[in-house]
Amino acid sequence: MKRRLLLQSALPPPSGGIATWTTNLLASSLADRWDIRVVNVNAGTLDVSPRELALRKVGIAARAMAQFSAEIARFQPHVVHMCTSAQTMGLLRDAPLLRLARASGAATVLHVHGSASRIGARPELLPLMRRVLAPADAIVVLNQDSLAHALSYGLLNVHRIPNSIATRPLPTRDWPVQGRPVRFLFVGWMMPAKGIFELLDAFATVPDAELTMLGRWVADKQGVVREPEVRERIARPDLAGRVHLPGEVPLERVWDFYDQADVFVLPSWTEGFPMTLLEAMMSGLPAVVSRVGAMPEAVDDDVNGFVHTPKDTDDLARALRRIVDDKQRIAEWGAASRERVMARYTHEVVYEELERLWEGLM
Repeated sequence: MKRRLLLQSALPPPSGGIATWTTNLLASSLADRWDIRVVNVNAGTLDVSPRELALRKVGIAARAMAQFSAEIARFQPHVVHMCTSAQTMGLLRDAPLLRLARASGAATVLHVHGSASRIGARPELLPLMRRVLAPADAIVVLNQDSLAHALSYGLLNVHRIPNSIATRPLPTRDWPVQGRPVRFLFVGWMMPAKGIFELLDAFATVPDAELTMLGRWVADKQGVVREPEVRERIARPDLAGRVHLPGEVPLERVWDFYDQADVFVLPSWTEGFPMTLLEAMMSGLPAVVSRVGAMPEAVDDDVNGFVHTPKDTDDLARALRRIVDDKQRIAEWGAASRERVMARYTHEVVYEELERLWEGLM
């Protein structure tokens, strides 16, 4: 008889880090050994005003709470695994559900997909956050920085389990790069917090290079979609003809962009462990990333890419020029990326650790 897992998480559409993590898990061998049901809490597209998004989240939360309560009663899960970005309102929403799951006799896991620093972002609320998280038998974080934050808040039974990715064949590339520009690729939500404006300003100083920025346009905190501003910026002489904006494409086509690129770049202001970085590494690409979340654990300077200070345009430009100035080593850096992801971040490696946690809590 299969063990029963109730998973509160996000499912696409639209795509995003948590939704991709959920899709991967449901397609893995874990779904052969566990009977898994999902309470979907995806808020949908984010290109709306803050007020519209807040109202939408209230409606989703109400539906999710009703479905969660019904599944606890009918499904009687052995383990309840709740994914969260660790935003205060989301944790407060999930607090009664954690207590309900615990009262039912299920083991409870709270999986923090963003930075655990958000839990203590408002020190005056930290005692409340501790009470909110108390019913969780285990807390999962993605990286060492989040682990350190969680422990510093006095949280117990915290486990670092990174994101993971399925193995795929390594594409054939026209390396070494000769007689053409170096092809940089950004994959992520098109919004300021992903560092898109720092990337454009830094890239303007990098010669002999092209940049593709792939992803959905998402509103900023003021509810503004910045597409017109980006298009105006890339039309200026220092970027004209060198930056391409395909928009969002179906998931199956995203791999084509990785396969045609030379270098991945993600200059986010904050991250947990972005799935796009793992996808790039599995595709054999060196990476230029900001020093946030798990990214500096996955990328080492001059080994499989370069790490820069977030929001620092000059430091990002330095990293991009380092790649272009020594482009004969792109294949070497890319091979190191592939080797690292195969050793540390495949589903086979990470899901074994996750399943061991579930079984231990039972």
